[in-house]
Amino acid sequence: MTPQKKVLKKRTASTATPVAAPVVTPVEAPVEVKVDDTTIPSSRVSNYVSGVLLNKELDELIEKIKKEGWESAPFTDEEKASVLEKVSGAAVKNNEIQNQLTRVDQGEDLATVLSTDDKTKVGEMIKTLEAKVKAAEAKGEPVETIDIREITKNLLSKRVVTTTTAAVDLVSKKRFKFSKDSFNVLATFGDIIVNEITKHTLERLVEVGNSTIEPKYVFSSNIADAPLYGYYSQLPSFKAALNEPSKKKKRSQPQEEDTQVVDEPEEESTPEVEDKEINFKFYVKSIVYSHKKSNEAYSSAKVSERYQKFCSDLVLDMLNDMVALSQIVLQVMSTKTISAKLFKAAIFTKTYNLPGHDDVVAKLG
Repeated sequence: MTPQKKVLKKRTASTATPVAAPVVTPVEAPVEVKVDDTTIPSSRVSNYVSGVLLNKELDELIEKIKKEGWESAPFTDEEKASVLEKVSGAAVKNNEIQNQLTRVDQGEDLATVLSTDDKTKVGEMIKTLEAKVKAAEAKGEPVETIDIREITKNLLSKRVVTTTTAAVDLVSKKRFKFSKDSFNVLATFGDIIVNEITKHTLERLVEVGNSTIEPKYVFSSNIADAPLYGYYSQLPSFKAALNEPSKKKKRSQPQEEDTQVVDEPEEESTPEVEDKEINFKFYVKSIVYSHKKSNEAYSSAKVSERYQKFCSDLVLDMLNDMVALSQIVLQVMSTKTISAKLFKAAIFTKTYNLPGHDDVVAKLG
Protein backbone atom coordinates (compact mmCIF):
# COMPACT_ATOMS: atom_id res chain seq x y z
CA MET A 1 0.00 0.00 0.00
CA THR A 2 1.38 3.37 -1.01
CA PRO A 3 1.55 5.89 1.87
CA GLN A 4 -1.14 8.52 1.45
CA LYS A 5 -0.77 12.24 2.07
CA LYS A 6 -3.36 14.93 1.92
CA VAL A 7 -1.67 18.15 0.90
CA LEU A 8 -3.71 21.31 0.62
CA LYS A 9 -1.88 24.64 0.43
CA LYS A 10 0.66 25.32 3.09
CA ARG A 11 3.17 22.91 4.59
CA THR A 12 4.37 23.33 8.16
CA ALA A 13 7.36 21.61 9.70
CA SER A 14 6.84 19.02 12.45
CA THR A 15 9.20 17.50 14.93
CA ALA A 16 9.31 14.19 16.73
CA THR A 17 10.88 15.69 19.82
CA PRO A 18 8.70 14.83 22.83
CA VAL A 19 7.18 17.93 24.35
CA ALA A 20 5.39 18.04 27.66
CA ALA A 21 1.78 19.21 27.47
CA PRO A 22 1.47 22.93 28.24
CA VAL A 23 -0.58 24.23 31.12
CA VAL A 24 -3.92 25.14 29.56
CA THR A 25 -5.46 28.49 30.36
CA PRO A 26 -9.24 28.29 30.24
CA VAL A 27 -10.86 30.50 27.62
CA GLU A 28 -13.70 32.64 28.85
CA ALA A 29 -17.02 32.59 27.05
CA PRO A 30 -19.17 35.72 26.73
CA VAL A 31 -21.60 36.12 29.59
CA GLU A 32 -25.24 37.10 29.37
CA VAL A 33 -25.95 39.60 32.10
CA LYS A 34 -29.07 38.94 34.16
CA VAL A 35 -29.90 39.74 37.75
CA ASP A 36 -29.55 36.65 39.96
CA ASP A 37 -27.58 34.79 37.26
CA THR A 38 -23.85 34.23 37.68
CA THR A 39 -22.04 37.06 35.93
CA ILE A 40 -18.56 36.40 37.29
CA PRO A 41 -17.22 33.54 35.12
CA SER A 42 -15.90 30.43 36.82
CA SER A 43 -12.98 30.41 34.35
CA ARG A 44 -11.69 33.73 35.73
CA VAL A 45 -12.08 32.36 39.26
CA SER A 46 -10.19 29.23 38.20
CA ASN A 47 -7.34 31.30 36.75
CA TYR A 48 -6.94 33.13 40.05
CA VAL A 49 -7.44 30.28 42.52
CA SER A 50 -5.46 27.64 40.65
CA GLY A 51 -3.05 29.76 38.66
CA VAL A 52 -2.23 32.37 41.30
CA LEU A 53 -3.10 31.18 44.80
CA LEU A 54 -2.31 27.47 44.73
CA ASN A 55 -0.42 26.23 41.68
CA LYS A 56 1.52 29.26 40.43
CA GLU A 57 4.93 28.16 41.76
CA LEU A 58 4.46 24.63 40.43
CA ASP A 59 3.33 25.88 37.00
CA GLU A 60 6.35 28.18 36.81
CA LEU A 61 8.62 25.29 37.78
CA ILE A 62 7.11 23.14 35.01
CA GLU A 63 7.82 25.86 32.44
CA LYS A 64 11.38 26.22 33.79
CA ILE A 65 11.97 22.47 33.38
CA LYS A 66 10.68 22.56 29.79
CA LYS A 67 12.99 25.43 28.87
CA GLU A 68 16.10 24.70 30.95
CA GLY A 69 15.97 20.97 31.57
CA TRP A 70 15.09 18.88 34.59
CA GLU A 71 18.35 19.58 36.43
CA SER A 72 17.31 23.24 36.75
CA ALA A 73 14.59 22.21 39.22
CA PRO A 74 15.31 22.17 42.99
CA PHE A 75 14.60 18.45 43.36
CA THR A 76 15.62 16.50 46.43
CA ASP A 77 17.96 13.53 46.00
CA GLU A 78 14.96 11.25 46.41
CA GLU A 79 13.05 13.07 43.66
CA LYS A 80 16.05 12.99 41.32
CA ALA A 81 16.36 9.26 41.89
CA SER A 82 12.65 8.90 41.12
CA VAL A 83 13.04 10.73 37.78
CA LEU A 84 16.02 8.62 36.73
CA GLU A 85 14.28 5.44 37.81
CA LYS A 86 11.23 6.29 35.71
CA VAL A 87 13.37 6.89 32.62
CA SER A 88 15.33 3.70 33.23
CA GLY A 89 12.16 1.70 33.70
CA ALA A 90 10.82 2.98 30.39
CA ALA A 91 13.92 1.96 28.42
CA VAL A 92 12.32 -1.04 26.75
CA LYS A 93 9.17 0.86 25.87
CA ASN A 94 11.23 3.81 24.57
CA ASN A 95 13.17 1.47 22.29
CA GLU A 96 9.92 0.08 20.90
CA ILE A 97 8.65 3.59 20.17
CA GLN A 98 11.94 4.62 18.54
CA ASN A 99 11.72 1.53 16.36
CA GLN A 100 8.20 2.52 15.30
CA LEU A 101 9.37 6.06 14.51
CA THR A 102 12.21 4.69 12.37
CA ARG A 103 9.79 2.49 10.42
CA VAL A 104 7.51 5.47 9.82
CA ASP A 105 10.47 7.53 8.55
CA GLN A 106 11.46 4.68 6.23
CA GLY A 107 8.05 4.79 4.59
CA GLU A 108 6.69 1.52 5.93
CA ASP A 109 2.95 0.95 5.65
CA LEU A 110 1.37 2.58 8.71
CA ALA A 111 -1.11 -0.28 8.97
CA THR A 112 1.77 -2.57 9.93
CA VAL A 113 3.37 -0.07 12.31
CA LEU A 114 0.41 1.03 14.43
CA SER A 115 -1.82 -0.88 16.79
CA THR A 116 -5.57 -0.93 16.21
CA ASP A 117 -6.11 1.69 18.92
CA ASP A 118 -3.44 3.97 17.45
CA LYS A 119 -4.95 3.69 13.97
CA THR A 120 -8.25 4.89 15.43
CA LYS A 121 -6.55 7.80 17.22
CA VAL A 122 -4.73 8.90 14.08
CA GLY A 123 -7.99 8.71 12.14
CA GLU A 124 -9.75 10.90 14.73
CA MET A 125 -6.93 13.45 14.59
CA ILE A 126 -7.18 13.62 10.80
CA LYS A 127 -10.96 14.17 10.92
CA THR A 128 -10.48 17.01 13.41
CA LEU A 129 -7.81 18.64 11.26
CA GLU A 130 -9.88 18.24 8.08
CA ALA A 131 -12.77 20.08 9.74
CA LYS A 132 -10.44 22.92 10.73
CA VAL A 133 -9.00 23.10 7.21
CA LYS A 134 -12.47 23.30 5.65
CA ALA A 135 -13.45 26.07 8.07
CA ALA A 136 -10.26 27.99 7.26
CA GLU A 137 -10.78 27.58 3.52
CA ALA A 138 -14.35 28.85 3.82
CA LYS A 139 -13.00 32.01 5.44
CA GLY A 140 -10.24 32.37 2.89
CA GLU A 141 -7.58 31.85 5.54
CA PRO A 142 -4.25 29.97 5.07
CA VAL A 143 -4.50 26.25 5.76
CA GLU A 144 -2.00 23.75 7.09
CA THR A 145 -0.83 20.48 5.61
CA ILE A 146 -2.45 17.28 6.78
CA ASP A 147 0.41 14.80 6.78
CA ILE A 148 -0.53 11.37 8.11
CA ARG A 149 3.06 10.39 8.81
CA GLU A 150 3.83 13.55 10.76
CA ILE A 151 0.64 13.09 12.77
CA THR A 152 1.69 9.52 13.52
CA LYS A 153 5.20 10.54 14.57
CA ASN A 154 3.81 13.22 16.84
CA LEU A 155 1.47 10.72 18.48
CA LEU A 156 4.26 8.22 19.10
CA SER A 157 6.97 10.68 20.16
CA LYS A 158 4.84 12.06 22.99
CA ARG A 159 5.07 8.64 24.63
CA VAL A 160 8.85 8.66 24.89
CA VAL A 161 9.83 9.04 28.53
CA THR A 162 12.75 11.44 29.02
CA THR A 163 14.16 13.09 32.12
CA THR A 164 12.22 16.23 31.16
CA THR A 165 8.85 14.51 30.76
CA ALA A 166 9.45 12.44 33.90
CA ALA A 167 10.33 15.58 35.89
CA VAL A 168 7.27 17.46 34.58
CA ASP A 169 5.08 14.51 35.54
CA LEU A 170 6.56 14.47 39.04
CA VAL A 171 5.85 18.18 39.55
CA SER A 172 2.40 17.95 37.95
CA LYS A 173 1.33 15.38 40.51
CA LYS A 174 1.93 17.97 43.25
CA ARG A 175 -0.53 20.43 41.72
CA PHE A 176 -3.84 20.98 43.45
CA LYS A 177 -6.70 19.52 41.46
CA PHE A 178 -10.31 20.66 41.39
CA SER A 179 -13.62 19.02 40.61
CA LYS A 180 -15.40 20.20 37.47
CA ASP A 181 -17.99 22.37 39.23
CA SER A 182 -15.89 23.61 42.17
CA PHE A 183 -15.21 27.08 40.74
CA ASN A 184 -18.90 27.66 39.97
CA VAL A 185 -19.51 27.75 43.72
CA LEU A 186 -17.02 30.56 44.29
CA ALA A 187 -18.18 32.49 41.22
CA THR A 188 -21.79 32.34 42.42
CA PHE A 189 -20.87 33.51 45.92
CA GLY A 190 -18.90 36.39 44.42
CA ASP A 191 -21.97 37.35 42.41
CA ILE A 192 -24.15 37.24 45.51
CA ILE A 193 -21.83 39.59 47.40
CA VAL A 194 -21.45 42.14 44.59
CA ASN A 195 -25.19 42.09 43.85
CA GLU A 196 -26.03 42.72 47.50
CA ILE A 197 -23.60 45.62 47.85
CA THR A 198 -24.65 47.12 44.52
CA LYS A 199 -28.36 47.00 45.35
CA HIS A 200 -27.90 48.92 48.61
CA THR A 201 -25.47 51.37 47.03
CA LEU A 202 -27.78 52.17 44.13
CA GLU A 203 -30.62 52.80 46.55
CA ARG A 204 -28.42 55.34 48.33
CA LEU A 205 -27.38 56.87 45.02
CA VAL A 206 -31.03 57.54 44.20
CA GLU A 207 -31.51 59.18 47.60
CA VAL A 208 -28.66 61.66 47.13
CA GLY A 209 -29.50 62.34 43.49
CA ASN A 210 -26.04 61.51 42.17
CA SER A 211 -25.40 59.75 38.86
CA THR A 212 -22.07 58.01 39.52
CA ILE A 213 -21.78 55.03 41.82
CA GLU A 214 -18.81 55.40 44.18
CA PRO A 215 -17.56 53.45 47.23
CA LYS A 216 -18.53 56.32 49.54
CA TYR A 217 -22.20 55.58 48.83
CA VAL A 218 -21.65 52.02 50.04
CA PHE A 219 -20.77 53.29 53.49
CA SER A 220 -23.47 55.96 53.64
CA SER A 221 -26.17 53.47 52.64
CA ASN A 222 -27.94 51.04 54.95
CA ILE A 223 -25.41 48.36 53.99
CA ALA A 224 -24.98 47.37 57.65
CA ASP A 225 -28.49 45.89 57.47
CA ALA A 226 -27.62 43.72 54.48
CA PRO A 227 -27.85 39.92 55.02
CA LEU A 228 -24.17 39.18 54.36
CA TYR A 229 -22.66 42.39 55.72
CA GLY A 230 -21.22 40.49 58.67
CA TYR A 231 -19.01 38.56 56.25
CA TYR A 232 -17.68 40.98 53.66
CA SER A 233 -17.37 43.87 56.13
CA GLN A 234 -14.54 41.87 57.72
CA LEU A 235 -12.59 41.49 54.49
CA PRO A 236 -9.37 43.56 54.22
CA SER A 237 -10.49 45.67 51.26
CA PHE A 238 -13.74 46.66 52.94
CA LYS A 239 -11.98 47.68 56.14
CA ALA A 240 -9.33 49.60 54.22
CA ALA A 241 -11.93 51.53 52.20
CA LEU A 242 -14.02 52.24 55.29
CA ASN A 243 -11.03 53.65 57.18
CA GLU A 244 -9.55 55.47 54.18
CA PRO A 245 -9.05 59.20 54.75
CA SER A 246 -11.44 61.49 52.89
CA LYS A 247 -10.57 62.00 49.23
CA LYS A 248 -8.75 65.15 48.37
CA LYS A 249 -11.16 67.91 47.57
CA LYS A 250 -10.87 70.38 44.73
CA ARG A 251 -11.78 73.99 45.50
CA SER A 252 -14.42 75.40 43.19
CA GLN A 253 -13.17 78.97 43.85
CA PRO A 254 -10.05 79.96 45.77
CA GLN A 255 -11.10 81.84 48.94
CA GLU A 256 -9.30 82.65 52.14
CA GLU A 257 -12.01 81.76 54.62
CA ASP A 258 -15.38 80.23 53.74
CA THR A 259 -14.34 77.91 50.91
CA GLN A 260 -16.76 75.63 49.11
CA VAL A 261 -15.40 72.18 48.30
CA VAL A 262 -16.63 69.62 45.81
CA ASP A 263 -15.71 66.03 45.05
CA GLU A 264 -13.37 65.44 42.16
CA PRO A 265 -15.59 64.12 39.35
CA GLU A 266 -14.78 60.83 37.73
CA GLU A 267 -15.99 59.73 34.33
CA GLU A 268 -17.46 56.29 33.93
CA SER A 269 -14.72 53.74 33.38
CA THR A 270 -14.74 50.91 30.86
CA PRO A 271 -12.28 48.23 32.00
CA GLU A 272 -11.00 45.68 29.56
CA VAL A 273 -11.98 42.03 30.02
CA GLU A 274 -8.36 40.92 29.72
CA ASP A 275 -6.07 42.63 32.23
CA LYS A 276 -2.46 41.80 32.99
CA GLU A 277 -3.45 41.03 36.55
CA ILE A 278 -6.57 39.02 37.33
CA ASN A 279 -9.43 41.16 38.59
CA PHE A 280 -13.21 41.29 38.30
CA LYS A 281 -13.82 44.93 37.40
CA PHE A 282 -15.44 44.14 34.05
CA TYR A 283 -17.94 41.84 35.73
CA VAL A 284 -18.68 44.31 38.52
CA LYS A 285 -19.74 46.78 35.84
CA SER A 286 -21.90 44.08 34.22
CA ILE A 287 -23.64 43.45 37.53
CA VAL A 288 -24.33 47.16 38.01
CA TYR A 289 -25.81 47.32 34.51
CA SER A 290 -28.02 44.32 35.22
CA HIS A 291 -29.52 46.27 38.12
CA LYS A 292 -29.96 49.33 35.89
CA LYS A 293 -31.98 47.23 33.47
CA SER A 294 -34.13 45.79 36.23
CA ASN A 295 -35.04 49.12 37.90
CA GLU A 296 -35.73 52.36 36.05
CA ALA A 297 -34.71 54.37 39.11
CA TYR A 298 -31.10 53.26 38.54
CA SER A 299 -31.05 53.82 34.78
CA SER A 300 -28.89 56.96 34.89
CA ALA A 301 -26.26 55.46 37.19
CA LYS A 302 -22.68 55.37 35.94
CA VAL A 303 -19.94 53.16 37.33
CA SER A 304 -16.70 54.68 38.54
CA GLU A 305 -13.33 52.96 38.39
CA ARG A 306 -13.14 53.24 42.18
CA TYR A 307 -16.36 51.27 42.67
CA GLN A 308 -15.33 48.58 40.20
CA LYS A 309 -11.98 48.17 41.93
CA PHE A 310 -13.58 48.18 45.38
CA CYS A 311 -15.96 45.31 44.53
CA SER A 312 -13.31 43.46 42.53
CA ASP A 313 -10.93 43.59 45.48
CA LEU A 314 -13.67 42.22 47.74
CA VAL A 315 -14.14 39.25 45.40
CA LEU A 316 -10.38 38.60 45.46
CA ASP A 317 -10.41 38.83 49.27
CA MET A 318 -13.28 36.36 49.39
CA LEU A 319 -11.39 33.91 47.17
CA ASN A 320 -8.28 34.26 49.33
CA ASP A 321 -10.38 33.62 52.42
CA MET A 322 -12.19 30.55 51.06
CA VAL A 323 -9.02 28.99 49.68
CA ALA A 324 -7.23 29.47 53.02
CA LEU A 325 -10.09 27.79 54.89
CA SER A 326 -10.26 24.98 52.33
CA GLN A 327 -6.54 24.29 52.72
CA ILE A 328 -7.03 23.86 56.46
CA VAL A 329 -9.72 21.27 55.79
CA LEU A 330 -7.54 19.53 53.20
CA GLN A 331 -4.81 19.00 55.78
CA VAL A 332 -6.94 16.35 57.47
CA MET A 333 -8.05 14.74 54.20
CA SER A 334 -6.22 12.16 52.12
CA THR A 335 -6.97 13.84 48.78
CA LYS A 336 -5.59 16.95 47.10
CA THR A 337 -8.71 17.37 44.96
CA ILE A 338 -10.75 20.39 45.98
CA SER A 339 -14.43 19.79 45.33
CA ALA A 340 -17.50 22.00 45.10
CA LYS A 341 -18.63 20.41 48.35
CA LEU A 342 -15.47 21.61 50.08
CA PHE A 343 -15.91 25.21 48.89
CA LYS A 344 -19.57 25.12 49.93
CA ALA A 345 -18.55 23.95 53.40
CA ALA A 346 -16.12 26.88 53.66
CA ILE A 347 -18.77 29.39 52.58
CA PHE A 348 -21.46 27.94 54.84
CA THR A 349 -19.06 28.03 57.78
CA LYS A 350 -18.33 31.71 57.21
CA THR A 351 -21.99 32.68 56.80
CA TYR A 352 -23.54 30.34 59.37
CA ASN A 353 -24.57 33.01 61.90
CA LEU A 354 -25.61 35.62 59.33
CA PRO A 355 -29.19 36.48 58.24
CA GLY A 356 -28.30 35.68 54.63
CA HIS A 357 -27.05 32.16 55.35
CA ASP A 358 -30.20 30.33 54.29
CA ASP A 359 -30.38 32.23 50.99
CA VAL A 360 -26.73 31.42 50.27
CA VAL A 361 -27.39 27.73 50.95
CA ALA A 362 -30.42 27.83 48.64
CA LYS A 363 -28.52 29.52 45.81
CA LEU A 364 -25.46 27.28 46.05
CA GLY A 365 -27.55 24.12 46.34
